Amino acid sequence: MEPSDNPKPDIPARSDAPEQTKEGEGEKEKEKKPSIEIQVVNQDGTAIVFKMSETTSFQKMFNAYYKKHNIQSTAVRFMYEGQRLDHRNTPKEVGMETGDMIDAMLQQTGGNEPNFWF
Repeated sequence: MEPSDNPKPDIPARSDAPEQTKEGEGEKEKEKKPSIEIQVVNQDGTAIVFKMSETTSFQKMFNAYYKKHNIQSTAVRFMYEGQRLDHRNTPKEVGMETGDMIDAMLQQTGGNEPNFWF
C-alpha cells in the first residue's frame, strides 16, 4: 500500500486554542447575573457576608445559614427593614443592594407572664 492511498484522519482542534466565534454568538454564556453582598447579623452582633445573585431566592442563603450555625429552619427568622423575609423572595424583589444587612432573630416561643405565688 502506498502512503497516498490512506487519507490522513481528521485532527481535532486543540482544546487550548482560542475558539473562533461570530460576533454576538455565546453572549448569554458571557453575561453574568449581577451579584450583591449581604450581611446577616445575629443577635450577638456576629455578621456573616453572603454573596449571591440578585435573582436567587433567599432559600439558598437561609439554608447556608442554618447549616453554618447547625440550627433548624424553624429556629430563626430573617428580617429586613423591619419586615420578615420570605424564602421565595429575591434581593431584587425587596430592593436590596450590596452592603445591606439582614437581622437573624431567634424564634421565641412561650412568653407567658410568670406567676408569683407568695
